[in-house]
Amino acid sequence: MAMPNPFPGAPGDPNAGTGAPSTGQPAIKLFRSNRDREELERAGALYAIIVALDALEEAYISDMISDRDYSSTCRQLLSQYQVARQVVAGLEDGMPGVRNFCQQYGLECRAALIRLEAGIPAGVAVSSGKSFTHAINVGKDIVTLNDYLDLQMRSTDNVLPLLNQILGHLEGIEHLPVNFQGKAVIRNWIGQIHNRPAYEELADHEVRQLRFDLSQLSHSLNSVQ
Repeated sequence: MAMPNPFPGAPGDPNAGTGAPSTGQPAIKLFRSNRDREELERAGALYAIIVALDALEEAYISDMISDRDYSSTCRQLLSQYQVARQVVAGLEDGMPGVRNFCQQYGLECRAALIRLEAGIPAGVAVSSGKSFTHAINVGKDIVTLNDYLDLQMRSTDNVLPLLNQILGHLEGIEHLPVNFQGKAVIRNWIGQIHNRPAYEELADHEVRQLRFDLSQLSHSLNSVQ
């Protein structure tokens, strides 16, 4: 028995973009290939994040959630949003892109849009907000670097700029411990490859180790935020 769509109008709903409620009728096939299906699922993930963020903002405004729980959940959703929007096909940069996305799928989510435009949870000081932005950018650069490795873009002129960006953002996170191991790991990678020719590619064993180090960096960064 088919389960009803929990988000009528969302990507994956036969009535998406029409403003009509789900009818319970057999689902219309919305994709012709696995690629189409993946793109639809990615759009659905972004839709769900925006809906969840809007509900969180409304709960915070109504004093139905503690400041601590709000801040933690908001940071998580903002981080997920930054990653999710990168993989949605055809999405414009910046707020115009997400506003058009919401309009396309009939999303009324003013509170979420305000929070996405701010980029930080409500009540966060500007200095803390800058640190949070740096942390978000580390996550984005890690995703991008892993994508490069997936696409066999492993030459020095592809990898080194992203490693430098990651280190720069790590330096901008004020609350990291002085001896945070992730910084040393990224510095070590930069030291290993910065004198190599631009065309020289990482060996297979180096790619494997770099992926592992990036995963460890992501986990350790999340544990101290």
